[in-house]
Amino acid sequence: GRFGAIYEVIPVFEAVLAVYEQLLKNHESVDYNANSAPEDHLPINLRAAWAKLNAYYTKLDESPAYFAATCLYPYYKNYYENSWRDKLSWLKANNAGLKQLWAFYKPQIQR
Repeated sequence: GRFGAIYEVIPVFEAVLAVYEQLLKNHESVDYNANSAPEDHLPINLRAAWAKLNAYYTKLDESPAYFAATCLYPYYKNYYENSWRDKLSWLKANNAGLKQLWAFYKPQIQR
């Protein structure tokens, strides 16, 4: 099957991080001192989960294969240009890594 395919790794990480960020935003305005307030363990654990997920997400920069796989998969070929519009430094760095990866693996023409 296609579950866990390398081209899905970055988009899925970003989707899950966005969900955690939205959940945390929803808990920012809660007054935990009020009698009817929920316990504060939920936002504490959400922050811990987000931090762990983000730590693994940043490790994806160590290998250009994840970026390359997403770029080369037809459905996601424009994913980064659309999703990283405000992260041009990420786009530039990952495109450079993709070019290095291609230079290493591109077919050598025998003459």
